[in-house]
Amino acid sequence: MDLPDIAAARSEALKVMQALLRSWATMQPDYSDDIFIEIVGEDLRPVLIIPCSDIKTVDR
Repeated sequence: MDLPDIAAARSEALKVMQALLRSWATMQPDYSDDIFIEIVGEDLRPVLIIPCSDIKTVDR
């Protein structure tokens, strides 16, 4: 997905991760602490890595 800037990419990543966490809420065991969303630039190098544990503190 192409987005105009890092702020838009972070916002979209948070939405995606929150939706994934809701669908994974009933799954056992909880491996969500080992999951990350990686945002890459046009050169495919990481520019931001968001751990699932960061989203969990915002969403729950």
